[in-house]
Amino acid sequence: MNIPKELAHELEADVIVCVAQGLKNAEHYFLVSVSEAIVLTASCDVLIVRRSK
Repeated sequence: MNIPKELAHELEADVIVCVAQGLKNAEHYFLVSVSEAIVLTASCDVLIVRRSK
């Protein structure tokens, strides 16, 4: 099941907005981030925002 792709299609979404959590280099190397997975599978545009510190 590909939730971003299916839900975006069902809702006829133009864009998905998600927040990047910011992994450390080693964590990012071994783990695929949720934001990256959404970008790779979404059927519409994706806007990734980063929280200010």
